[in-house]
Amino acid sequence: MNNDVWPKQIVEAGYCARPTNSARVHPRTRGPRSGWIAQQNVGAYFMCARVHSLWDRGAPAPQLQAALAGGAGAPRSRQMDEAKEAMAQALFKSWFVDFDPVIDNALKAGNPIPEQLAPKAAARKALGKDRKSLPDDVQRLFPSSFVETEEMGWVPEGWEIRELQDVASLIIDHRGKTPKKLGGDWQESGYPAVSAKNIKNRKLIRKDALNYVDQKLYSKWMQEELRAGDVLLTSEAPLGEMYYLSCDVKWVLSQRLLGIRADSKVMTGIYLFNWLNTDTAEADIQGRASGTTVQGIKQSELRQVKVLCPSKHCLSVFTENLLPLMEKQKANDDSIDELQTLRDTLLPELMSGKLTMNGVNQ
Repeated sequence: MNNDVWPKQIVEAGYCARPTNSARVHPRTRGPRSGWIAQQNVGAYFMCARVHSLWDRGAPAPQLQAALAGGAGAPRSRQMDEAKEAMAQALFKSWFVDFDPVIDNALKAGNPIPEQLAPKAAARKALGKDRKSLPDDVQRLFPSSFVETEEMGWVPEGWEIRELQDVASLIIDHRGKTPKKLGGDWQESGYPAVSAKNIKNRKLIRKDALNYVDQKLYSKWMQEELRAGDVLLTSEAPLGEMYYLSCDVKWVLSQRLLGIRADSKVMTGIYLFNWLNTDTAEADIQGRASGTTVQGIKQSELRQVKVLCPSKHCLSVFTENLLPLMEKQKANDDSIDELQTLRDTLLPELMSGKLTMNGVNQ
């Protein structure tokens, strides 16, 4: 991850000062890599390693209980997630909403700044030497002038405004499907069925309330499986919540949930996910909703949602910088889940006295 491409406030906050280890280290890993984790104190990884280490060494119950009950690193891990999300949003906003690199190029070239963007240009100019510029090879990827459009006002010259159907290769829509209609039923375990109630604030929630299907039903339901880079979008109740898939998953798309796959020829999943979370896209989606009691969006309307499409080179650089961040965030989320499972399993046993380790460490 190149620190030079990140907005100034993000770098100064220290979020990019040192890249986090990109390897997905299992908490029980031993050797130099686990030492690196301990030195960096990277939230859930560190705490989970600590708990497992105490368990392996036969630590007495009070010591293990304290490690589990002390938060088990989850609060810090959530803070790390929030920091990563703030970084991603800040970079996207700087490049594709505020158009900072384009404004910088326009100021340098002496090109006119549209009135709509004049306050942003004045703020950039006022920074003087403190204005953080991109590396030359990245800066050159952005245009130096703007054009006015009917759909979005002033946008960088050369960038296109397309409909979602033109930048998506697939929209998975299984609304109306149920296990009964497919000749099956919910199971206690198997392949999880994710619905609109499980997506909120870019997160997967209420995992303990998931339904499951068996292999036979999964094959019938998900003939087109979800892939890394897909965007999950709630179609109603509520409309517009989103989740980005950092890896391939074997999930069933259940009630009120759509899967959107970016067409790799013109778009990336990370950019599409961030664009659909902008105020512009949100207003477009909400404006196309229908319904009296519950507002929802038809697939025919969703396909017409407008997407601002930068050059393929800009998309590539943006994705290269965001992809490691999203993968680390996913790894951190997995660690939090593991910690919570570990805590929920061991802590009640320790608290009740059913699990004791007295004398093991003598």
